[in-house]
Amino acid sequence: MISGSFVASLLFTDALDYSDFDLYFSSKKDLNRAIKLLKESNQFELHFKSNHALTYSHVKTKDKVQIIKKLHKTPHHLVYAHDFYNCGVAYCSKQHAFYVSQEAIKAWANNQLVLNKTPLDSNHLPKLHFFQTITILSKRIEKYSSRYTLVLDEVSKARFSDYKQKCIYLLGTYSQPTDILEPIDYSGSIYSFAEFVYNEIYMHELRRV
Repeated sequence: MISGSFVASLLFTDALDYSDFDLYFSSKKDLNRAIKLLKESNQFELHFKSNHALTYSHVKTKDKVQIIKKLHKTPHHLVYAHDFYNCGVAYCSKQHAFYVSQEAIKAWANNQLVLNKTPLDSNHLPKLHFFQTITILSKRIEKYSSRYTLVLDEVSKARFSDYKQKCIYLLGTYSQPTDILEPIDYSGSIYSFAEFVYNEIYMHELRRV
């Protein structure tokens, strides 16, 4: 199954704009077969490996294919598994069919970026993981807003504001240094937690004064 920004931009934008092809699988057998094919191919090389995904880069075009390790039983389950409702689109090669959530259609029709699920909603997320996750989410919001000219809807704005307030509280109770914390996303992109704190918290509070 293909899902993510590639399929979303294919259906909802005038021009394809994406960073990689995200491939998902419903069985361990299919997942391992895809990994084997890419590993043995002389046209692709491993770009980045994490606990969540394997990213391969085409040796000539540099196009990236990302193999997501987490299994999803059905396309219907997959379209509701993304952090943004806007990504709630999937193409299933076995059924030769597109699956699109109603939430995705509404979000794109209103030119809005709408948050779906995120680990930040959990009260049991370790502090360090919270700092890493909010940094990556902030960058993803920035990327999608800029790439597709979308704005966060009011509910998502309120949620993100709550996450930032919780981040401020957790920072006050965290004894370890965070200035060198650099979260890495699925594809290997590295972000700065210190930069997030400065831009999204410190500068935001200054603008309110």
